[in-house]
This record gives sequence, C-alpha cells and structure tokens, in this order.
Amino acid sequence: MKRIIIAISVVVLSLVSSNANAQTGWYAGIHGGISYSANENTKYGDFAELLNGSALYSVGFDFSNAWGVRVMGGYGANTSASNYVESKRDYDDYYTLKDFSSFVDGTLNLSYLLNKRTDNSLVVKAFAGLGAAYAWAYGDVKLNNYHISDTEQFALGMRGGLNAEYRLSDKLGAQVDAALALFQDNYNGVNAGFTFDAKATVSFGLVYHF
Repeated sequence: MKRIIIAISVVVLSLVSSNANAQTGWYAGIHGGISYSANENTKYGDFAELLNGSALYSVGFDFSNAWGVRVMGGYGANTSASNYVESKRDYDDYYTLKDFSSFVDGTLNLSYLLNKRTDNSLVVKAFAGLGAAYAWAYGDVKLNNYHISDTEQFALGMRGGLNAEYRLSDKLGAQVDAALALFQDNYNGVNAGFTFDAKATVSFGLVYHF
C-alpha cells in the first residue's frame, strides 16, 4: 500500500512540475474531435445520433505567462431535426449539415495564476471568444416539408471552454480542448424555437510552440 501511495504521489508531482518552461510567443496546433448537436428538437434523438466528427486548427499568441489570444476553427458536421416541437407521428427524421467555423478567443492561463510557476508541465487555460460559422449541405429529409432552408447559412457565434496541455517538451504539447459554442438560430437552417443553436466539442491534438 505504501508503494502505491508513493507511486501515485510521483505521478501527481510530475504533472504539476517539470522542466518544460512556459513561454510567450506564437504556437500552432492541429486537432481532431467529436461534437454534440443541440438544435431544434434534438431532445428527441439518441445521444449517438447527435455525435459528429470535426477537424480543427489553432494559432495563438501568448502575450505573457497569464494571458493571450488564439484563433481556432475548422470543418465539421452537425445534426438537426424537424421544426415540429411535438410531432404527431414517430419522430425519426434527422438531417445533417456541414460547417466551417472560426473563433477568436481570449485565453487565461489558470495554472500560472494558481502557482505563479513557469515550469508547469500541465497547463490549464480558460478561454472565451466570438466567431462565426458558414453552414451548407442540408440534407437527408424533404426540406420543404419541414420548413428547413436549403441554402447556405452564415451565423455569428460565441463560445467558452477549457483546455489542458501536457508539455512534452519546451516546444511540443499534447492538448485536450472542450468548448460550448452558441450560434444564431439560423445556423441549422431553421429560425424557430430556442434563440441559439448549440454545439459542444471535445478535441485532442498536438500544439507546437515557436
């Protein structure tokens, strides 16, 4: 039991301190993730039906050890459904759409603010930002029967979230990023119901610091 406690302690200490130095300046990353859709009537769907994949990029600049700015965006898919809030028949009509979105985030280094150290190997940041999405390729249902637009949509958005980067070296890090984005209601081709269309994304990637 004593050996187990010692081993756990060593792992914990390795996460909060290492020789990977925090640094200001530029960084860039590539990420792959899974998103969950929350649009009109998606409450009727099974969890797995509302999951889609996404490919993302990030470019950021840390002005100091505490705060910075980042642009993050990419290509993905989304799932939505009919605009009938309570359908009188079995509710099984879903449609997908593709989108490209991008956000400008302000970032805050929580790890540095908590311990004032620049050698944290696990760097946790909070972020919030504004952006937009361009959506297209609405399909899988008879659009005119469900009052769904069949034209491309441009929707403004806002988002917030957290990411955690494990610094593999001074230059390279492995990152997990979790975000919740809210878009204008036309994002999924339907202007009805809740004011926003929502998309939650969890992604994993590599970040390189220049």
